[in-house]
Amino acid sequence: MIKSIITLISDYCGVVNESSVRTNFALIYELIDEAIGNVIRGELNGRIKIKSFLNKTTQVEIGFTPIIVGKDNSKFQYQKGITIDDCNFHANCDKTRFERQHIVSLFPPKGEFDLMNYRMSSPNLDAPFRIIPKIDNIKKSFISLKIKVQSNFSEFISARNVLIYFNVPDEVINIPHDFSTGMEQKLFFEKQKRKVTWKINKFFGQSEQVLDCSLILQKQLSNIKKIKNQIGDICMEFEIPFYSSSNIQIKTLNTIQTLEKKKKKKTPIKYIRYVSVSKSYFQKL
Repeated sequence: MIKSIITLISDYCGVVNESSVRTNFALIYELIDEAIGNVIRGELNGRIKIKSFLNKTTQVEIGFTPIIVGKDNSKFQYQKGITIDDCNFHANCDKTRFERQHIVSLFPPKGEFDLMNYRMSSPNLDAPFRIIPKIDNIKKSFISLKIKVQSNFSEFISARNVLIYFNVPDEVINIPHDFSTGMEQKLFFEKQKRKVTWKINKFFGQSEQVLDCSLILQKQLSNIKKIKNQIGDICMEFEIPFYSSSNIQIKTLNTIQTLEKKKKKKTPIKYIRYVSVSKSYFQKL
């Protein structure tokens, strides 16, 4: 960690000695603060939806992975499970067995509805992506910017429709760039809006993508703090099918016919799908 910080300071100050530390104290303080930074705030709003075509005499019973509601729930301090901040269920839902057995049941109305809405926050969240932005050089005619994005989910699944976007200073007139791999990806620069969008059609789990770009300047910029403020946050949008960011899973899904019928009963077709979608996902530069 110390080696990384010294290398980072050297990139900005040229040399690390007593004199350069005194001269660039404010900049070095900011660099160290960023180098050791972690997730400041993370929140996930999840929901479990049901789409039902069952008749009104069929009861559905759903079993979850162990869930503990409330960060400071001392009642279950020795119980292992996924901790969520709070949750609520559909009005028809019988949740008397949820606390101990993690099972709920209901007679579902026809159509689509929310069975459960829940919220969880850091440190209980596993972020699916890590964004690592870095300004490498500030020269007279250009600024070198590198953005590294790492995926933290399983290698057997992939994110789709991935967009990483950020703003650039008014003085930027062109953005030559390179990608780390030849995967299907593009960079768009909307000069009037000062917006840059990096599009990756498919982002595999346990992989890394890197964007190296030069922000070509119409006139020289030297104030790194001002440059960072103008670039702002590195934002991200994505969709990850077959992935649950909360790690909450449905373990059992059973249907129970409560009334006997003369005609032969049909076995309902059951299908469970997981998907994670970003709403507000960003990293400060």
